[in-house]
Amino acid sequence: MLMSQAERFIAGKIKQDDHVIYAAQVYFAVKNTAAKAYYYNWYPAIMSGHEAASVTAMVIEPRTFGEMKAKLGGEWREIGKRFSYPVRRFPNRDLRMELAIYRRVPTS
Repeated sequence: MLMSQAERFIAGKIKQDDHVIYAAQVYFAVKNTAAKAYYYNWYPAIMSGHEAASVTAMVIEPRTFGEMKAKLGGEWREIGKRFSYPVRRFPNRDLRMELAIYRRVPTS
């Protein structure tokens, strides 16, 4: 079976028991791998404290990390290399977007 770029990006980093905040670009890859998947653009605003504490990983744009960390609490670390991909948003102008994977640091 051929894997998409998003599937290759999260392979081995997102586990079947993870609860993940995700960016739209990796929806299918995360939804097919993680136990629970929450869209980063709106779900953290309505999460209960218990749900926020249960999130174990994030696959998001690095520019949104500070905001997500503040909403979810806890300590996080970036894992693996970032995923950069082209996005055409304006005629004749290609932009590059970036995604990173962050994992919650377990408390002892």
